[in-house]
Amino acid sequence: MKWWMVLPPPNRGKDDPVSDISGDEKRNSDMEPVNMAQIDRLEEMVKDLPAEKKGRNRIDHGKVMALTRAGWSAAQIANEMGLNVQAVYDARCRLKKEGKL
Repeated sequence: MKWWMVLPPPNRGKDDPVSDISGDEKRNSDMEPVNMAQIDRLEEMVKDLPAEKKGRNRIDHGKVMALTRAGWSAAQIANEMGLNVQAVYDARCRLKKEGKL
């Protein structure tokens, strides 16, 4: 069941020209008629889109290590990798604890 099918209908008076429209042709006075086939087709298209990435970004510690050894600053590495500067500092700290840096 679609979420908009669960919503209660708006309060409409007798004089409302939309109140006598029924079925797939229901619409608001300022909108185009709703075609359920079009909506179903759009939902299928959206379903095929890649899902947004959830959770934390994974940091390539090897790249952080290599760029640090090459003499790059944390700000330069963050800019290159699209990270926050603090994330680079955290990655460097982790690498130092693991003995890799």
